[in-house]
Amino acid sequence: NDRLRCVFALTALFAGSVLVVLALHPAVASWDSKGIKSTLSMQNNKDKDGDSRQQQIDLIVQPLLRLVALVVGWSLTLSVYCYGLFAPRFLDFDQASLSAAISTGAVTTIAASLAFPRIVHKIGDHTASALGLLSLSICLAGSSLVRKPIYLHSAFYLLNRFGSGIADTATATLVARYSPNNKCRARNLGFIQSTRAAARIFTPPLSGFLFSLSCNFKYYPGALPYLLNSAFALLVSPIPLFLGDRLKRRRKEII
Repeated sequence: NDRLRCVFALTALFAGSVLVVLALHPAVASWDSKGIKSTLSMQNNKDKDGDSRQQQIDLIVQPLLRLVALVVGWSLTLSVYCYGLFAPRFLDFDQASLSAAISTGAVTTIAASLAFPRIVHKIGDHTASALGLLSLSICLAGSSLVRKPIYLHSAFYLLNRFGSGIADTATATLVARYSPNNKCRARNLGFIQSTRAAARIFTPPLSGFLFSLSCNFKYYPGALPYLLNSAFALLVSPIPLFLGDRLKRRRKEII
């Protein structure tokens, strides 16, 4: 446990340095709301009232996507760092089994990212993002609740990693899609990176605290952080669909 706490601390320190670099970078730190509003106002000049309403909505989109990125980032903490506490204690994993599970999960996440273009071609990026979040939510909860047989637990764990890979890639895609120009796109992608770095800073100690708090629960000990993140993922899963519906309405208005 002491070694894992040291790993958590070192990871948070490294992620904090990344966050500081991103915050000091001029392409990320120069948040000019007037510039964003003026860029957004050029998209549709039909009338002033319509423009102002559209600008207000557009300024909400990116924070919503950052919220999604934060939830997905927390799920990664639970699937890697906190899993190093969960699996040995409640699944009797030795070091070799734990390393194999985490490595296989990483390969699954990479496979999800590689499969993402084909998935988007079939169902669209908004639907892919929503399904990724739903998969993350259901399978993360399932992996913490279903502990035997081990193959069923492993299936939940790997499907959780696959869903997080899809949701993470889709979030970056939607950030780029809802950025009106290259400058805003670079800035918004920088904010997504800083959000992920913030997740790597704050969620390891939070997850460790919730895990230790729930270890003595009568039912499903140690599952508390997984269930909370699963609930948050379920809550944010409609966001991509909301954005997709809004995009369709805008296209109809233009036509």
